[in-house]
Amino acid sequence: MNIECINHDVYRELKQLSWVIFSNLDVDIKSELLGDTVKTEVIFEGKTYTDISPYFEKNCAKRSLYKASFQIKEWDTPWGILTGINPARLVYDSLDKNELMEKYYTDEFRADLSVKVAKVSKNIEVDPLDISLYVGIPFCKTKCKYCSFISSSVEKANRYRSKYVDCLIEELKIVANSIKHRKLKSIYIGGGTPTALDETDLERVLSTIYSNFNMKDLIEFTVEAGRVDTINREKLEIIKKYGADRISINPQVFDDEILAKMGRNHTSKDVLEAYEIARDVGFKAINMDIIYGLGGDFKYTVDTLMKLDPENVTIHTLAIKNGGELDLNYKSNFQDINYFYDKVQQNGYLPYYLYKQQYMIKPYENVGYHKNNTQCYYNVCMMQNLTDIVSTGSGTTTKINGESYFNNKFPLDYINNIQNILLKKQQILCEEN
Repeated sequence: MNIECINHDVYRELKQLSWVIFSNLDVDIKSELLGDTVKTEVIFEGKTYTDISPYFEKNCAKRSLYKASFQIKEWDTPWGILTGINPARLVYDSLDKNELMEKYYTDEFRADLSVKVAKVSKNIEVDPLDISLYVGIPFCKTKCKYCSFISSSVEKANRYRSKYVDCLIEELKIVANSIKHRKLKSIYIGGGTPTALDETDLERVLSTIYSNFNMKDLIEFTVEAGRVDTINREKLEIIKKYGADRISINPQVFDDEILAKMGRNHTSKDVLEAYEIARDVGFKAINMDIIYGLGGDFKYTVDTLMKLDPENVTIHTLAIKNGGELDLNYKSNFQDINYFYDKVQQNGYLPYYLYKQQYMIKPYENVGYHKNNTQCYYNVCMMQNLTDIVSTGSGTTTKINGESYFNNKFPLDYINNIQNILLKKQQILCEEN
């Protein structure tokens, strides 16, 4: 794909939209600013399609590309020209779905979905003293081929895993002491896969949090246990013992062949067994993720998920990421994604969490659903920037008063730089007192 921009600098935006519309098809695009108009030419299969539209802001060039492209055929573009990450932010103030449909050409379902998600965040009462804690565990059993997160296999990281936990505990204690004046509303332990830690190190982390943080204002405590090949009853009981009431158990797809192909060393049966153990241990809420676009029988995956009836379900659209092993030529069986949306509605789920990613294999979205008022508080606050978030561990980002502060990306760098991290964290949290 070749994109040429003349007299304007909207290349990045046009490149993103071109991927949404054409994926990896062979297309030439020329966008030229001519005074107060923009002329767009799309050359596809030897023919040129042209649009000339008024120009007064960057989105005008995207609209012009969109209109020229749709002279070819009606492409699958439910989000119209919208390529941003968080559509719900665009309607946070107005709660007007027509704004998305008219300005960005989104379809009515996506516009309505954005408004419903925005309403959830607007209904959350926040105090300036509210804060959330994120704890990063950058280890996994193996790395899934679609994953771009910074994570190390537990086998490769075994020589420094406990040292990482030592450093994390130091950071957690510093943070706990520095936010005593604030109201800790949620704790989220993610990764990687936190349950990739052995029982001893997992308990060390959880007991440190339990012993050092004031939890009187806590409304949610999540631990990701997404990979069922890292779960056993003892670990789940440790998690429950120290106050976590929400976990994730992520099947991704109920198809053993695809699970093996993606590098996940478990079967669909293992997912069902892990889920039953988690139910028996007694968590308040269980989230389960599936990924649209991995392939297999999508309807079977959705039906199996609905039979389990977890409190939270999240659908991700497969995205091709720089850090993953899949490429733009990945072949999949694309069944109707609306089957999922029909089923969650029929089963009483409501949307609370929505975001998009670049280079999704289909131009859809990632959506979290809940039932019985179990929406993930941390995810809502994080996506809408409702509260400050202090993050610990490698590859994490702390957000205080609108400013972002980053820990070292890789675990060994984090370990080697821990003293500087501790000093910086104290400084950040003391300055905002």
